[in-house]
Amino acid sequence: MESLCGNLVLLLGDLLVLRLARDGLRGIIAAVILGPLLSFVFVGLWSRLAWANGFLVLQLLCWWIFLHTPLILVWVRRDRVAVGVAVVLWLVAADAWLIEPRWLEVTRVSLPGPPMRIALVADLQTDRIGAYEEEVFRLIRAEDPDLVLFAGDYLQLDHGADREPELAKLRSLLQSLRPRLGGYAVQGDVEKTGWSDIFEGTAIVPLTETSTLEVGGLTLSGLTVADGRRDNLTLPEVPGFHLVLGHAPDFWHTPARRDLNLAGHTHGGQIQLPGIGPLITLADVSRDEADGLTEEGDARLYVSRGLGLERRQAPRIRFLCRPELVFITLQGG
Repeated sequence: MESLCGNLVLLLGDLLVLRLARDGLRGIIAAVILGPLLSFVFVGLWSRLAWANGFLVLQLLCWWIFLHTPLILVWVRRDRVAVGVAVVLWLVAADAWLIEPRWLEVTRVSLPGPPMRIALVADLQTDRIGAYEEEVFRLIRAEDPDLVLFAGDYLQLDHGADREPELAKLRSLLQSLRPRLGGYAVQGDVEKTGWSDIFEGTAIVPLTETSTLEVGGLTLSGLTVADGRRDNLTLPEVPGFHLVLGHAPDFWHTPARRDLNLAGHTHGGQIQLPGIGPLITLADVSRDEADGLTEEGDARLYVSRGLGLERRQAPRIRFLCRPELVFITLQGG
């Protein structure tokens, strides 16, 4: 509803620009300035929270860039350059909305550690379990990992009638996993109180508190959402290989960092640009650390780009940032 109303506001802005513009250049300049301004004004009036809804602003800006701006360019300029720019913007939009969000990449990483294969499943973050999610779990089963680790953000649905059917479908997929060393899950940002019910009747153990336990030949520490973001978090010193699983990767810059540190949350930014990387990370790590493998001495961090998308009022797009299912092979050392 907010998106529809926002686009109607932007359309009125388009008409105003075209009516007031005396020539093509002024029309384009006015459109570029007026679009973002109208987005912020609309969100401020709609939410009454002084521009607090950043995801809605981002969605309206995407609509402005990929729909309204090309139409204005073609209408005002009506030449080959304008048509060319509009076509490029529409092709980027097609990739970002229709192709990349479900163009799953399987990443395999080999690292030193006690011999085992680990599946890192981050940010499934969906509001509907369908063929894409079924394919994710088929790939996990086909890989037959020894240990499956879930880094949070599963169903982005409020408790209620809409959630129950999707929860049943997700449980069915989770029940199909029977890893040799089991599976463990931590809470994400979209989970509410009682989130552990997601894993009822499955082989996956939800870690509802920050916990440290022995799993196979390593020590696993699972962090709560709050602990994963504490700037002074510490964990007990243990002999042997120590793996830390959190939702957000902020703990990488705390004394809690251990041999192998796994996280999600960032979605790789969902939008990346060449030479820049993620435009936003929403985490206390650098752009370079918000996607993939980071190594500092004997410590390693892997941040998954995640499988899903930010839902609700956020634009459901990915650009140069495909969703990712990660398999980590630990072998010797």
